[in-house]
This record gives sequence, structure tokens and C-alpha cells, in this order.
Amino acid sequence: MKTRLIPFLCVIFLFACAEKLPLSPTQLPAEATQSQVLAMLESKEDFLLLDVRSTEEFAESHISGAVNIPHDQINENLTLLTPYESKNIVVYCRSGRRAQIAIDALKQQGFHRVSHLQGDFQQWQANELPLTEQQVKSSPVE
Repeated sequence: MKTRLIPFLCVIFLFACAEKLPLSPTQLPAEATQSQVLAMLESKEDFLLLDVRSTEEFAESHISGAVNIPHDQINENLTLLTPYESKNIVVYCRSGRRAQIAIDALKQQGFHRVSHLQGDFQQWQANELPLTEQQVKSSPVE
């Protein structure tokens, strides 16, 4: 009887412990699809959509919900990004070159949940997905 009770209690204990563990958000692949990002925006998922184009390009138009830090200013603004160190960060630029520079810089600084938006801004715009000219805070931290 005792030999059956001990494994049963161990299983109960494991389930009780597992129930208290926080669920981690799903990590995106290295290349996030536009439909994935759109779904994340619509569900108000807690992630950072990072536009690394120039401030002038961003002011003209950008993806709704994006925060602008130009690719050549990433290292100077790392403190703004630290709240997102364990969250998904999706990076985009106009066509991909600047996004890759920013992604490399972020990964070098220890950000591991960084993805690139497939097709970048050009494809998002061509697909007529939500854009805005509305200005947002320059800081991703609220």
C-alpha cells in the first residue's frame, strides 16, 4: 500500500508546483510573419514593435503601436529597452538592412527574443495593413 501511495503523492506535488509557475509568452521565430505581428497587435500582447528607420521616416508613417529608435542609436538607448529584455521584440525598417544591424546590436547586448518583421515596412504598406502618422512616445517604457 505504501509503495503505491508515495508515487501518487509525488505526482500530486508536481502538479501543484507546476500550477504556480507563470506561463511564458511564446517566443517568435527569427522571422516574424506580418500576420503574426498583426495578431499580436490586435490582441494587445505585451511586446515591443521597434521601428529602426530615421525619425523623419517614422514621422511620415509607421505601423500602429511601433516605437522609433533609429538603428544607429540602439546602443545609446539600451536602458529604454531593458524592460523588454525577456519579452518579444519585433524589429523592422524600410527594407531590412537597418533592421538586421539593430537586431545584431540587440543580440550582442543580451536580448534573445528579437525577431525581424518579414517584408519590413515596404511589404506591410503594400499589403495595406494598419499604418498611422500619429506620434507616440519615443520611449517604449510607460
